[in-house]
Amino acid sequence: MMAALALLTGTLFILFFARTLEVLVVGQLLVGLPLGVFQTLTTQYAAEVCPTPLRHILTAWVNLSWVFGQFISAGALRGCLSRTDEWEYRIPYALQWIWPVPLIIGTWFAPESPW
Repeated sequence: MMAALALLTGTLFILFFARTLEVLVVGQLLVGLPLGVFQTLTTQYAAEVCPTPLRHILTAWVNLSWVFGQFISAGALRGCLSRTDEWEYRIPYALQWIWPVPLIIGTWFAPESPW
């Protein structure tokens, strides 16, 4: 998980500093790798760590967190819509650098999976 967070931080540099559409596409493909890891590992971890009566709630909450992320990203994109310079697309990518540090700290203190 921490390796995926580090990879996400690195691949966001590609998106942020992209000057051509081709580089942007490569950056998007590379960002998809850690995002896939997050979707897979978080649901699996929730299913392993949570007590059985609460398991369905926590695994559903993982997916709800992705929905909240979509709302946050839509707000960030909406806020940059009126810009006409290159920061119109760079600011939303730069805002993604906020998340890895708190997530790394939370992951560090999370209990180990019993499996």
